Amino acid sequence: MQMNRTNERANFKAEVQEFKDKLADAEKSFAAERTAFADERTAFANERTAFAEERTQWEKAKSQLEKALLAEKAAHKAVEVKLSPHLQTDALIDTSKADVWNQGIATNRVSAVEKPLPAAARTLPKVAKRAVSKLKDNVSLRAEADLYKPVCDLLDSLIAKTQGIVFDTHDTAYLNHLKPDITVSAPTILRPHGAYARLVMELKSRGVMLDASCRGQVLNYIYAQAKMQPFRTRFTALLSNIDENVFIVLDRKPDGSAHACAYLPVDFEQAVEFLVGLTIDERETPLHPYFSSGLGKIQQHLGLSTKSVVASFRLPKTPKTDDTWYWTAVGVQAARKKAEICVKRSTVDTKPTPFRDEIKILEAIAAVPGDRCPHLPILLFATHDSTEYGMLPVGRPVDLVVLNQTPGQTHQILRDVLAGMDWLHEHGWIHRDIRWDNIVLDRNSRGVLAGEVCGEYMGGWICVPPRLLADDAMHKPYIPEVGDDYHAMILLINTLLYPYSVRGFDSSKIGFAASDEHQSLCELWEWLGTSPVFNPYVIAAQNGDRKKLNDLPGFVGALGAAPLGSGELVVFGVPDVVVDSFDAGDGSTDTDDPLGSLPDRLAQTGIHGLD
Repeated sequence: MQMNRTNERANFKAEVQEFKDKLADAEKSFAAERTAFADERTAFANERTAFAEERTQWEKAKSQLEKALLAEKAAHKAVEVKLSPHLQTDALIDTSKADVWNQGIATNRVSAVEKPLPAAARTLPKVAKRAVSKLKDNVSLRAEADLYKPVCDLLDSLIAKTQGIVFDTHDTAYLNHLKPDITVSAPTILRPHGAYARLVMELKSRGVMLDASCRGQVLNYIYAQAKMQPFRTRFTALLSNIDENVFIVLDRKPDGSAHACAYLPVDFEQAVEFLVGLTIDERETPLHPYFSSGLGKIQQHLGLSTKSVVASFRLPKTPKTDDTWYWTAVGVQAARKKAEICVKRSTVDTKPTPFRDEIKILEAIAAVPGDRCPHLPILLFATHDSTEYGMLPVGRPVDLVVLNQTPGQTHQILRDVLAGMDWLHEHGWIHRDIRWDNIVLDRNSRGVLAGEVCGEYMGGWICVPPRLLADDAMHKPYIPEVGDDYHAMILLINTLLYPYSVRGFDSSKIGFAASDEHQSLCELWEWLGTSPVFNPYVIAAQNGDRKKLNDLPGFVGALGAAPLGSGELVVFGVPDVVVDSFDAGDGSTDTDDPLGSLPDRLAQTGIHGLD
């Protein structure tokens, strides 16, 4: 029995040892497998990292290709643009960008022959050439959207600050609602404006063909630029996809006609060198009114006429009266507060200056005892040679469509206009040019009565009173009457009720007795004189009855029911009667600055019998 137990114990120990040996072998095998798995896991992690990096590179390449594809599609997409063919008319043509170019060639307004690009006016230094080459050779810059900033930065580093300021304008509709990608502007203004644009540049993605569509787009920019710079004779723009670069030039002749051409494509280095040279070309110089240096840079361009330019400024420091200019107490206070002020500058060299009488009348208005009228401009300063003066407010033009839909605001503005007119009449002046073009809104949206001058007849064409339409009277000396302003108020109300009814009417032709426009205005006054609605006001105006005009602002009560017409709508149902063309606030085709010219007429317009 004892022997059997001994054998069983020995067998059990042998089995246990065998199990231990197998377990040890299994542990060694597992350890080896775990080591091998760690290596495999490391390899997998490395592969996953490499795959992620490859995916990132693929996504970047995909994004660049998508940008280039979208840009190329956009470059060839036909869109509606506006073109003034001879830069002498307001007629607009809806056409595609390619048609702008092709029609120009067909009508001999654009040369079909491309000429070699002339030599640049100056040579770039070596360091500048290296910067140009570096941008050109950067193949990662392919899509149009990726080119805006580097090209702007490059040009900004090459163009002297005294010659121009480089703006990225691809998303700024400053040029008659158009958006050139890059604009080199005159250095006198803080933000892009068509009147100060020296050069424009249109970028395309690399590989996009610079075809008729692209060229028509650039030509349309130049047409818009030329219309906003009537005194300039040459305009140049650059069309570039970096690899190819085409300059398009428009020359304006003395008779106002224009002819454009394109130069043969050049490489990027030559294009940049030529463009930089253009900044010192006198023919390529935009509007450069020599405002007084103490005013600083232009904040806003407000208006341009054949004899003056109007802009706003914020003075960098409080001015002092010296041998150049003199400041009023109100002017010094406005400058000390860094208020934005309106400044008018003469662009003609005549003696005496055109502003001498305007400044005198503003001085006379300011010198009237008592509270000043808030609905008339106020003088801030003037130069001793009367070539420049400043005033408040910096007004904004009215929008007749908006006024038509906001009776409450409109009623107040009409009251403001009447108040300004009354103040002038009470102190011996007649305005003679009351129309919506000559009414601006201050920062509180209150009306300010401004004005401008138009030919022998000292008022605007659209507000010609009936007594001056007969016998060519508007071209002869006449004695102004308060009734002239009262009649203008009636036309003001009529235009307000039908803001679209004045579309397509050339008011400048009213001065010609044989014109359709002259006849239409005569018919309008004839109808107004027989209308049960307007007749009492026409008679009151003729008799100088100011009290009756108090009812005129009440006409805004009809605005809620008055239809916003289009084309040649009638006035209160009058057939075939239009009032004016709808290009500006009241549709007038006059382009003189409204705020700066009120004194120009008042200086020669005293009520008969008063000084």
